[in-house]
Amino acid sequence: MAELHRTGKHFVDKELLALLDQVRAETTVPAAGGTAVPVAKGHTPIGLLRDFLDVTLDKWDGRYDYRSYLALNLLPMTTAPEPDGAGAEVDLTEPRRQRDRLFLQLIADILAFELAAQTGTTDLLPMHRPAASLVTKRYRLGLRATSPVLTRIGLCIPDTAADPAAAATALHAVALADQTAAERTALGVSLLPVYVMHDEYLFIRVLQAYECTFASLAVELHATISALSEGLAHLAAERLAYAREQLDLAAPLFSLLATMQPDSFRTFRVYTEGASAIQSRSYKLVESLCRLPEDSRLASAAYRAAPEIRERVLAGQLSVDQAYQSAIRAGRLTKSEQHLIEQRMREFATALLQWRQTHYRLATRMLGTTRPGTGYTEGTPYLAAIRSIPVFTTVAQDSPPARTDWRLNQVSEPDPEPVVDGTRQLDDDSRAALRAQFPLLQTCVYLNSNSTGAVPQAAQNVLTHYWETLRTWRDDVWMGWHDGLQRYADGIATFIGAPPGSVITDANLSTLLARVASCFDYRAPRNRVVTTNLEFPTVPFIWQAYGRYGAQLDMVDSGGPQFDEDALEKRIDERTLLVCVPHASYSSGATIDLSRLVTRAHDVGALVVVDAFQSVGVMPLDVAALGVDFVLGGAHKWLCGVGTAFLYVRPELLPVLEPAATGWQAGDRALTFQPSTGWAAGAQRFAGGTPFPLTSLVSQAGLDLLTGLGIDAIRAHSLACTERILTRAEAAGIPVVSPVEPHRRGGVMCLDVPDGEAVKRRLAERNLICSWRRYLRVGPHVYNTLDEIDEFMDALEQEWRGIRR
Repeated sequence: MAELHRTGKHFVDKELLALLDQVRAETTVPAAGGTAVPVAKGHTPIGLLRDFLDVTLDKWDGRYDYRSYLALNLLPMTTAPEPDGAGAEVDLTEPRRQRDRLFLQLIADILAFELAAQTGTTDLLPMHRPAASLVTKRYRLGLRATSPVLTRIGLCIPDTAADPAAAATALHAVALADQTAAERTALGVSLLPVYVMHDEYLFIRVLQAYECTFASLAVELHATISALSEGLAHLAAERLAYAREQLDLAAPLFSLLATMQPDSFRTFRVYTEGASAIQSRSYKLVESLCRLPEDSRLASAAYRAAPEIRERVLAGQLSVDQAYQSAIRAGRLTKSEQHLIEQRMREFATALLQWRQTHYRLATRMLGTTRPGTGYTEGTPYLAAIRSIPVFTTVAQDSPPARTDWRLNQVSEPDPEPVVDGTRQLDDDSRAALRAQFPLLQTCVYLNSNSTGAVPQAAQNVLTHYWETLRTWRDDVWMGWHDGLQRYADGIATFIGAPPGSVITDANLSTLLARVASCFDYRAPRNRVVTTNLEFPTVPFIWQAYGRYGAQLDMVDSGGPQFDEDALEKRIDERTLLVCVPHASYSSGATIDLSRLVTRAHDVGALVVVDAFQSVGVMPLDVAALGVDFVLGGAHKWLCGVGTAFLYVRPELLPVLEPAATGWQAGDRALTFQPSTGWAAGAQRFAGGTPFPLTSLVSQAGLDLLTGLGIDAIRAHSLACTERILTRAEAAGIPVVSPVEPHRRGGVMCLDVPDGEAVKRRLAERNLICSWRRYLRVGPHVYNTLDEIDEFMDALEQEWRGIRR
């Protein structure tokens, strides 16, 4: 369990899995005829071990699905008696109590984990810890969800309404005291996340609680069918009313689930399959017990994913619809009893339709409206299509009314972060949780993100998995790698305000810029490329090389560390083919007014190429709003990644651009391994040869973190840090090269310190890390603190005083 929790099930060492497979083999004995059968079943130790190993080895066996992801066979789920064998008046007191106790234990366990993570007493699932304000909301929602259950099973907790954390602690203590040893063990081994994202704990437990609810609904519907078959109308009505009440009481679970951080969910979701409650066996059992599915629904991928339910229906399983119609035909129900049953059916149908609608809204919030599903369906479009399927055919059902309990926008939005000057800020708890994900920060004060950004701990899992892939090589891994490359490219596109398919990645910016350059013929008079002397050296070097094809490089000297935009604008005329400028200068931290230059360039028919290596990840950049034509950047600075670069191309330009510097991956038939006759769609036409996927896969972790934080919060913190550096430097008399105006500053502050290279080395000896490129460059990022800035500036001021003596 410790190893599974350390890496996530998806990344667990294959050698360990092989050993566990051997252990599992030893829990079986040969039966007559040589067939292996379990030594023991149920809750015996060997039976529990066998069930646990089956769940743990699901991916190893190639049978990973929704039930194994949630470890449902390890939990004491309510079981449904068959209607023809149990009798209509079967006592449901114990199954109902069983459901309530398991529901309570699951939600209390969520709160216990949140408490432990907040107090630092667990290192389980450490990635992307939520802010304290969000955790407090989870306490409140968990307490709200369990309040009716506590009452029904005769338990209570002290009144600590003013302190949600204390109430959550009390709730867990009560649930723990009510547990048997076997239940405690089952709960402990039933949490098997695929990755190490904090929010997957909540996701698994909430889905288990919903599975518990739907298993209970199946019990009630079976009992309803039995009661109708025997003409016991009031008993059938009571069963339906209780089922509707179960759905209503489970409604706060959606609010709890909606507190998941969307980026966290998207990250671990990549490694799950069928992880959706509407894909569960129990959900489809409930659906089929209400009415028989149409043939098309029964033949769908959703039902084929639950073959045992499909087989039950095909074998003649009775539904509430059928039982009700049979009772009417047999004369077992009076008119008033029919009215009562239909009223209860409508109430239950309304609740279930509301459940579907809320599930759809939550899915679109987390995934959007087009992202494919993991549960054998096409995702949110599937949820949209099935949400209005009638629950029953014998009674009319209207669309469900809005209910306060189920309104995600009222009860489930995370509490806002503190706001400064209209911009959301990370609080101390959020930043501490963020910092914990970067091991480098534990070794030094790292203020060098403008040169090489820190990489999150999650990258280690990617490297481990990559090595395992190489060690057990199969050619089919390439499809997964291509998906990973596309995911990173589309993630960058989203981050810079571009549509999917408009970004391509490769090893470095130079390679991608050369591909852009190879799209044009440089015939006079429109053959000039206007750039600035504040650009990184690779850019003018490439344009000089294209001089052999007729390109004329027009280098504008800014005359200092800041851009001379007037001079640039004057040099852009009808002879200009391309304007190639940095968004932020690597040497001074100065930024450029892109909107002004894009307008001027487009007015004279020129295109704009932006080098955003020093801005993306620390400054907002909306390429669609700017109308910029090309944007290049890379992962290893502000994007907290490694060794991969990206190119954005304005979609309207793509059909007319044909790079001469190309490779087989840019063709329209690349992955068929047949000769291509045209170009690939979108930015893929700017691809080269066989890609190297590792750098994008590793860089995904950093991009996911930054996307989750949001660029506005990142920029606000960056400005606060650079303002502190500016204030301290000016007070000490250290010359500041970077602009003092916030809107003109990038993420780095450049200071003119004599013998800066030696100063940088001496600071590094004190574990204070910056860089030197003509000036001393100090590059704080979102994971740095103002205390670190002060520690660095204290040391730099000492150096400065020594220099000035």
